[in-house]
Amino acid sequence: MQAGHFTALRQVLSGAWDRELQTRADAPLLMARVIAERGGDVDGDLALVHGRRVPLFSLSQALAQPERFRGALVIVRARVSLHGVLSETRLVGRTQEIQIGPVERTVRWAPPPYNEDTRFFRTRPRATNFDVATGQRVLAVTDDPFLDEGETQVVLARFDGLRDGDAWPVVSVLQHFAPSATLSY
Repeated sequence: MQAGHFTALRQVLSGAWDRELQTRADAPLLMARVIAERGGDVDGDLALVHGRRVPLFSLSQALAQPERFRGALVIVRARVSLHGVLSETRLVGRTQEIQIGPVERTVRWAPPPYNEDTRFFRTRPRATNFDVATGQRVLAVTDDPFLDEGETQVVLARFDGLRDGDAWPVVSVLQHFAPSATLSY
């Protein structure tokens, strides 16, 4: 695990490690790192994590009930904006057909003027993932100079809720990881 690239979340959540995942202080850090290595599909992977009752929550859950989740650990896929604002994004996939070969042209004879000129394209499906903004934002408190502005990150943070004088809810960043470019299912 230290070298990274560990993506076997389903095996970790198979039941053998439930007690450790629910009680160890470093379990949320492990989950955040594995989720980032799996491509950063926070919504999809948190559904698996919640099935094993691991105390790690989404930003949406915390924002829906800020007093209840104050002090809870949250994981969020986000872009870091100016002045330490985390803008949550969601990973959305889309499949489209792409051309993979030369165009084949066929002319079918029919009585004039009905000749058909037909073009055939060889295609295959290609999946593409996009970051889509959810519109949810929080202030991020961090001393980490490596939390790059404009980059998408999987962020593990403590939800601090609304503080006096702050316009937005606040999170304290504990760790962050760049999501892998490929998704694991």
